[in-house]
Parts: sequence; C-alpha cells; structure tokens
Amino acid sequence: MTFRSVLFFLACLVLGAQGAAPAQEAGGRGARVVFAGDQADYYPYHFLDKGEPKGFDVELFQRMARKEGWSTAFRFED
Repeated sequence: MTFRSVLFFLACLVLGAQGAAPAQEAGGRGARVVFAGDQADYYPYHFLDKGEPKGFDVELFQRMARKEGWSTAFRFED
C-alpha cells in the first residue's frame, strides 16, 4: 500500500465512513469520481457555504483525489 493510498483512506475515514464510497466509473467515460459525505454542519472541518462544500476535510480530500486524477462529489445531510 502506497503512502498516497494510506492518506486517501484516512481522508475517507475523516469525512465519515458511512458516507464515503470507493472511486467509481462516471458515465462509462473512464473518469474516476470519489463520493464522500457526512453531516452538513461540522465547522471548520466540513460544512456547506451557499450550497458549496467547504472546510479543511473537503480541501484535503479534493487535493488528494486531484493527485490521483479523480474528481470528487460530496453529499452532506442535515
């Protein structure tokens, strides 16, 4: 297991294992999308700002996914 894989796994745990899912094929185009989710209001780690996901966990998750060449999608619930 590579260092990046370990970091990615830890980010999934931070964002909530109940809402995180493995990378999936998006629309058959070969693009990888990583879904993550948790409660909507856990400031400063993750929260919604005008409907957009923001916070430390969100930025960390996005940066790690970008290094792997993946897109991210977030699903926050109240």
